[in-house]
Formats: sequence, C-alpha cells, structure tokens
Amino acid sequence: MEEAEVLRRLQGAGGAPRLLASSGAAARSQAMLTTFCGAHTFEDLVGVARNDQEMLHALLLLCRALQQLHRRGYVHNDLKDNNVVVRREQSDGRLHVSIIDLGLARRKGVPLFATRRDQARSWMAPELFECEPCRASMDVFSLGSLVWQVLGMCRDNYPLLNCMADEAMAEDPRHRPSIKAIKRALKSFLQPHPSSLPPLHPSLHTRLRSFFRKFTNKN
Repeated sequence: MEEAEVLRRLQGAGGAPRLLASSGAAARSQAMLTTFCGAHTFEDLVGVARNDQEMLHALLLLCRALQQLHRRGYVHNDLKDNNVVVRREQSDGRLHVSIIDLGLARRKGVPLFATRRDQARSWMAPELFECEPCRASMDVFSLGSLVWQVLGMCRDNYPLLNCMADEAMAEDPRHRPSIKAIKRALKSFLQPHPSSLPPLHPSLHTRLRSFFRKFTNKN
C-alpha cells in the first residue's frame, strides 16, 4: 500500500499520522492502522479558531508542516480543507495542524499520473494533470486555494494576502511564491505570542521590581 509506505517514511513529519500497522501489498484487502490526529479539519476552522489572528496562525502552521513534508522529499498533491486537521492543545491552548490523507503523495521528481487527463480538481496544480514530475510548487498552488478559503472566513480584509493567494495559484509554476514568502506575508499580520517574546534583561527586571515595591509602599 503506497500511502502506508509514505507514512512509514515520513515518521510524523508535517503532523502526518504515524503508521502503527498495515496489511501489506500481498493482502487481498488493503488496510492500515494509524494514530489519530484530531476530529476537526480546516472545514471547521471558523469554529476552532477564536479570531482572525488564530486563523492566520493556523495557515502559518500549515506552511511549516508543508515544509517538513517537502524536506522529507514528498509532495502531497491533494492539499485541501478536509485534508488538514486543526486541534487545540488542552495544556497550553495553542493550535496544532496536521496534514493527513497522503494517498496521492509522491516523491519529488515522480509524476502523479501516467497519462494526461482533464483537470477535474480545482485545488490541484494544473501541471499535475500534464504528467509533470511532482515538485513543491504544486503544493503551493493548493496552499493558495486554502489561503483564499480561510481569508473568506476572516472578519477583516487582508488584500495583501489575497494577492499572495492569487500568485500562489498562478498557472505557470515559475510565477508562484515560495512557501517561505507566504510565511513572511502571514507573519506580517500576526502579533507575537507572549511566550515567544524575548525575556526581560535582568537589570530591567530588577528596576521594574524596585519600582513596583516603591509604588506599593506609597499606597
């Protein structure tokens, strides 16, 4: 089973499910057992994310997950809302993203289809159907489609991100931005999480503590 082999090689990269067991290629009935990533996907993002910031942050997490997948030498080829799991960690309240359903994933440089066919899936890169070798820019096309979808759920408007999504879905893959560029655009609209801020310098921390002591004593 090709997907089982992909999961075995990924070892959880991109938040992908971990393979626990599979029936093997010789079995009459193909089956596999994997870890469970979560009950909600990007289809439910508006109900999981509390605000625009969290929606954009979920997209940033997806970019990072996709980069992990590509570093392992794989292209997903079927990135869409119900193939991306989003969950909130109970311990710290943070969002986590997992890429699932890797049935169409292929190694970089290997074509998905052996013969040309009509483009029946709008979220998939058009060159996939021309039997071109799989490469990261194909997932960028699908990522652009997801960015558009998530922006439609946001309360505010983000014209720059809309333009970025349009560029990501360019018919010519040479005109698509890199995932790194998309991450940079998303980060420009995100406020830093308190835990990610640099710690106070010890001397500043001491001065602040002294100030609050004086303030408390006066009152």
